[in-house]
Amino acid sequence: MMEKLGQHQSRLTVNSVLLAGTVLMLNSLLVGASDLSVQRPMPRASAVRGSSVTLECGFQPTPEYIIWSFAAAASADWKTIVRCQNSPVQNCGSTSGSQFSDSRVTANGTMELPEVDQRHNGSYKCEAYRALDTTSTQGSLTV
Repeated sequence: MMEKLGQHQSRLTVNSVLLAGTVLMLNSLLVGASDLSVQRPMPRASAVRGSSVTLECGFQPTPEYIIWSFAAAASADWKTIVRCQNSPVQNCGSTSGSQFSDSRVTANGTMELPEVDQRHNGSYKCEAYRALDTTSTQGSLTV
């Protein structure tokens, strides 16, 4: 069952033994409990080659995890850069093996790109997840 509320999207997978009325009530309770929203949208930015760029996104309440994705300029193919978990402990995965291997990422929604070059041109998306709620913000970087 999928319910769409403005920018928020919720997903609930249910075993067939549950009654439809119970499912609808459960879905409504869980969606209202999170109410995840973007507090700091990502802008379009430009930078000089070799400079350091910090991308930030912020959400309220604090999401359980954040996923950073990248689509190169003139491409619609989004690639996951890193996933960060906020609970029970703050932890971000590795960015090794890509143009983002030197990046510093924090679980609070900040990614620092040291010494940017043409490979960093493109769109960046920051997706937040909490319970059944998800929202995202995206911006772009031109080097």
